[in-house]
Amino acid sequence: MADLPARRAGPLRRSPAPPPAPPPAPPPALAAAPSPARGSPSFGAALKAWRRARRVSQMSLALKAGVSTRHLSFLETGRARPSAAMIGALAAALGIPPAEQTALHALAGHGSGRPRGTIGDDERRRIGRVVAFMLARFEPYPAFVIDRCWNVVAANPPTRALFDAYGKSLAVVPGRAPNIMRMIFHPDGMRRHVANWPVMGRHFIDRLHRAAEGRPWDLAVRALLDEILAYPGLPRTWFQPAAKPETPVLVPIALLSPAGDTIDLFATYATIGSVADAAFDDLLVEFVVPADDVSGAMLAALIA
Repeated sequence: MADLPARRAGPLRRSPAPPPAPPPAPPPALAAAPSPARGSPSFGAALKAWRRARRVSQMSLALKAGVSTRHLSFLETGRARPSAAMIGALAAALGIPPAEQTALHALAGHGSGRPRGTIGDDERRRIGRVVAFMLARFEPYPAFVIDRCWNVVAANPPTRALFDAYGKSLAVVPGRAPNIMRMIFHPDGMRRHVANWPVMGRHFIDRLHRAAEGRPWDLAVRALLDEILAYPGLPRTWFQPAAKPETPVLVPIALLSPAGDTIDLFATYATIGSVADAAFDDLLVEFVVPADDVSGAMLAALIA
C-alpha cells in the first residue's frame, strides 16, 4: 500500500483566549436634577410670581422699592432688565429669602447669581461617586437621594428592601417616577403602615407647602402639591400650611411591622453643599435610622 503523503506541519492552533473580564462597574451615576420647571425662564415671570404670592399690587411694590409703577411693569413683562441693586430692593420689599434672591440674580443674567452648569462631566461623576459612597456606607439602614420635587434619584438596597417588605414599589404610581411624597401619601402607599401618621404626614405636607411657597414660579412643585392634596383621606387642615410649622432635625416615624409591632425610626437629611452647579443645588440625601436597639433589630430583620 502506497505510503500516505506526509502532512505539512502547520502552526499550532491555540484555543481563543477568553475575553477580558469587564472592568468593575462604577458606582451608580447620580442623575442631575432636572432644571426647575418654572412658569417662564425669565426674571419678569419670577418677579410677578413672587409679587402675587405676597399678595402685593404693582403700585404697592413700586412704592416700597422706590421705583415707578411703569418701570416695574416693564420689568415683569421683560421690556426692561433690572440692575443688581434693583433686584435687591425688590427682594427686600417682597421679603424674598437670600437663597431665592440668588436665583433672581441668575435669572436676570447677573454674575452675582450662583454659577449654573459650570462643572464638567468628570466633576459630576466624582460627585456621584461621593454620594454613592454615602449611600453604601449607610447600609444596613435606608438612605436615598431626592431632587427638589422629591423624585428618587438614587437609593441603596435597604431602601428598596424596606418598601418590598410591605409589597410596595418605589414607583407606587405606575408610569410615574419614584417619588417620596407619592409613596408617603398615596392611598396605596405607606401611610397605612405609619402609627404616628398625624405627626409624620403633617410634617411632610408642610415641607411640600413651604417648597411651593418658597418657589412660587416652580410649577412642578405646585403640581405635586395639588396632586397630593387630591388624594382621598387627607385632613382638610393639611390643605393650608401650619401657622407655626415644626421643623425638627429628626423626624419621628413609627412604622408598623407586618407583625403589628412598632418600629421607631428617625428621618433626617443632608444637602450637597459647595457645588457650583444648579443641577445639584436642590438634591437632598435622606437617611432613616432606628431610634433604639430594639427598633434597629426589628428593622434589620424586616429588610434582611
